[in-house]
Amino acid sequence: MAHVYELDADGYATRHAMHYVMATARANTASQLNCAHEPEREKDAAIFALLVMALGGMFFAFKPRHNFADILSDEHPPHAARMHFITRNAIQWCRDNRPEAESALSAARWKELMHHTASAVWGLNGGVDWSDQITFLRSHVGKQYMSELEAAWLAYRRSR
Repeated sequence: MAHVYELDADGYATRHAMHYVMATARANTASQLNCAHEPEREKDAAIFALLVMALGGMFFAFKPRHNFADILSDEHPPHAARMHFITRNAIQWCRDNRPEAESALSAARWKELMHHTASAVWGLNGGVDWSDQITFLRSHVGKQYMSELEAAWLAYRRSR
């Protein structure tokens, strides 16, 4: 259940960050990103890029410690799984509050931003990449873990 609580906390923080940069401080955020005079879609893309890179950079900067043989013995889900759920929360925030912004972050753009972010902070975590996490999450056991994690997370959210 600790993994569910971590995902819920990540989601709560993501939704608050989305509200702040996409609504409350949108004009200031766009100005700081030097895109205040761009079309709304371009502003949305720049703000999404900021969030993905900031959050991705934070996770990439810390060395992942995961026991994939007994994944639930770790306090937190793998960083790659957390970023997956963070992105889902950001997209859900858009669907609920600013539907036109959802298209600003395609899967291809997300991968590109994560690659650039990993390159920028490379070495801060001792030079460990996420390839073992990705391999695990794509495995049969990893897919089962993600499916069970998602079901438990959604059930927890509905229960509140």
